[in-house]
Amino acid sequence: MDLLCKPEVYGGSAIHSAVVHGLLEVIVKIVESGGDVNDVGNGGATAMHMAGLSEAGQHLVGELAGMGAGLDAADAFGYLPLHRMVQNNLLYGASTALALGADPGAGLRTAAGADEGGLTPLHLCAREGHAQMARLLMAHGADPMQRDAAGRLARDCAPARSAEVLECLREAARMLEPRAAGE
Repeated sequence: MDLLCKPEVYGGSAIHSAVVHGLLEVIVKIVESGGDVNDVGNGGATAMHMAGLSEAGQHLVGELAGMGAGLDAADAFGYLPLHRMVQNNLLYGASTALALGADPGAGLRTAAGADEGGLTPLHLCAREGHAQMARLLMAHGADPMQRDAAGRLARDCAPARSAEVLECLREAARMLEPRAAGE
């Protein structure tokens, strides 16, 4: 993740830097001067992706959306802004993005924007061991039984040491089993 904090690799513009540092007043001035919150920087990052990299940036998700920043653009690595928020365990930013309509079941995207069936936010948070994030995603409709392109469930991505996230995903799956059997 440290590599993504280097402007020559990810982001790189004044607006991207202002988002990472949580400088709303600077962002407003840039936008009022003709800057675009959806400009694509290095690594395919938008302002909303940058909000998913820092504690300060996550608190700007609502304001950025209000300025027209999108939640569905993929960066050069296929990550949507919600993926970045999940990866960095930024609960406030993820909660705001989900409330604004971010798809908790979206897989990583190709450069053309198509869902390639990659890791969903739930797969990613399982891999990172973020149990509280897993609960948030499932409360917003993430399906613990959704498989990625390799056929893995989110729980298959969780390291063995992540007992809390594994139990959270298993419990959610148990709750879904009666529903699936009745279909």
